[in-house]
This record gives sequence, C-alpha cells and structure tokens, in this order.
Amino acid sequence: MALLLPAGRWLDHVGTRSALLLAVSCFATCSVLAALAPWASWLIASRLLQGSFGAVLFVLMPVLAATSVRPELRGRAMSVPATLGPLGAVTGPVVGGLLLDHLG
Repeated sequence: MALLLPAGRWLDHVGTRSALLLAVSCFATCSVLAALAPWASWLIASRLLQGSFGAVLFVLMPVLAATSVRPELRGRAMSVPATLGPLGAVTGPVVGGLLLDHLG
C-alpha cells in the first residue's frame, strides 16, 4: 500500500504501455525467482520486489479499464477490478492454505 502513490506518480511520467510491459515482466520474473529460492532471504527479497511491481499493476488496472473502453461502458469496466480485487484478497489466503494442505 505504501508504494501505490509513488507508483502512480511514476506512471504519470512513463507511458502506460511501457509501464505495463515492465510491471508484468518483472512481476513474472520475481515469481520465478521466488519459486526457485534456495534460501529464505532470497524468497523474502523476491517477494518484496514482486510486491513492488504488484503495486504498479494495481495502479495500472483502473487506468487500463478506463482508457480501453468506450465512455458509456467505463462504469462497468471499472467495476470489474473493483470487484475482483477484494474478492482475490479474501479468497487468496484460503485457496493458498488449501493448496499447501493438500499439495505440500
């Protein structure tokens, strides 16, 4: 949450396309680094970086929803991330716990 305002400010200076490409590629790279982490410190560092790029993606979501649809459909487009974000925040830990219990 602390990185949302700096990410938004950075997005104002950089184009949406380049910010999206950078954020998605770096988030995916950090995900791979976290999956391959040989030590706990490696995992923590990769998850911190992943969270930083996740903040950029979080800021980009409403911008992309608002700019990629016609003005009369913007309300509906904005409701999708506004609904799926909290839904993921609620169900994510539960699904993660179930996966850990059953898959180890």
